Amino acid sequence: MLRDEFPHVTVEACSGGGGRIDLAVLEVSDVVWPSDETGPRDRLAIQHGFLSAYGPHVMSSWVTDEEDRLDLEPASLEFRFLVGMAGVLGIGADLTHWSDTALARGRELIELHRDIRPTVHKGRVELHGRPQDPVYTVEYGTDDRGVVLVYARSNRPNEVTITPRTLHPDRLYRLGGGDQTATGAEWAAGVRVPFALAADADVLVLDAVG
Repeated sequence: MLRDEFPHVTVEACSGGGGRIDLAVLEVSDVVWPSDETGPRDRLAIQHGFLSAYGPHVMSSWVTDEEDRLDLEPASLEFRFLVGMAGVLGIGADLTHWSDTALARGRELIELHRDIRPTVHKGRVELHGRPQDPVYTVEYGTDDRGVVLVYARSNRPNEVTITPRTLHPDRLYRLGGGDQTATGAEWAAGVRVPFALAADADVLVLDAVG
């Protein structure tokens, strides 16, 4: 009845950490709320489990002002946004308390999300490592693009490389819109993470050019 009367309304099912997400719920909803815990590093562990079973296009994930309760290592604003970009990004913070600098950065990160969202929502998901590791990554791949979200801790190595798994070995890919190109097989041997976005988070985008 809701679908018939309000066909353009997005229906979100709640979980609140109660494990009330399954395929029957997904049949009658568009997105689901994995947990009321939105501290960024705690949330990353929750999302690791969620993405092991369900698709990112149904995982509602918000940027909030809530602090972590279990994993207390600080996280940058960019880290918080990248946790949200792993699924269906939302903003659940009091923006009246954000500085002008944070608001401007938030707008930039939302634009980044809009760019990578088709690949995140439709691509094949590969989880690299565990959220408690010095470096943890979530990779998404479609026929023409690979996107890797990188999450790091203060004890990460100075030199970090990731090994994409979703690229076609024989196709040519350009890294981050720059001039550096290589085949999928060559990139799979290791891509250096520059941590250009933040010291604890980065995004690598590999676009097919041939």
